[in-house]
Amino acid sequence: MREVIVPETPGVLAAFGLLSAAIEHHHAQTLHCLVEAVDVVAVNRCLEALSAAGPVRMREEGVPDDSVQVIWTADMRYVGQSYDLEIAITAPLTARAVAEAMAAFHALHERVYGYARQEQAVEFVNFRAVHRHPLPGPRLRPPVNNAGPSSDAHSGERRAYFGPGGFVIAPVLDRNRLGSGGYTSGPAIIEQADTTTIIPPGWTALAELAGNLRICRG
Repeated sequence: MREVIVPETPGVLAAFGLLSAAIEHHHAQTLHCLVEAVDVVAVNRCLEALSAAGPVRMREEGVPDDSVQVIWTADMRYVGQSYDLEIAITAPLTARAVAEAMAAFHALHERVYGYARQEQAVEFVNFRAVHRHPLPGPRLRPPVNNAGPSSDAHSGERRAYFGPGGFVIAPVLDRNRLGSGGYTSGPAIIEQADTTTIIPPGWTALAELAGNLRICRG
């Protein structure tokens, strides 16, 4: 490994993603049948039930019906397989949509597993509906431009162990003061509220415009 990228707020990155992600509710129903003998009427009854479940949950979130997107998929597999592939479908299902789903399944199976068996029977296993409401993207402040050495970000020193060389005195840097373009060479310790980043000897760290720390060997 010669390079590591540390995001701007690694300790809370997952929580940040959750706050900025779309509101989604997933519903699925098992309806096991051969694709060639599929009962389109029965499938559409299943899709209607899935379609009705989503808006109820969205209203609980305060989302109006007219701002909800619906994504339809089906889990499909070759008869005898124990694993499925999720294939996009349209609703209501039609004979043409069934043929398109079959072709998409063969193509995806070949892409994922390296082969497709056009002559083998295929079956539907589950049908799924994802009701989705995108949220406005977060407004992020760009980091302060502070291109140059990291001396302004120094906040102290600390004795740290780096094997096999042993203990060394490593400078401690405040990441909030290491603006865009700022850099440092290891050994160094970069602190921030949600994490501590260690720069080993022989590595360098550059604060990028996007807010990431790019840590490179040599």
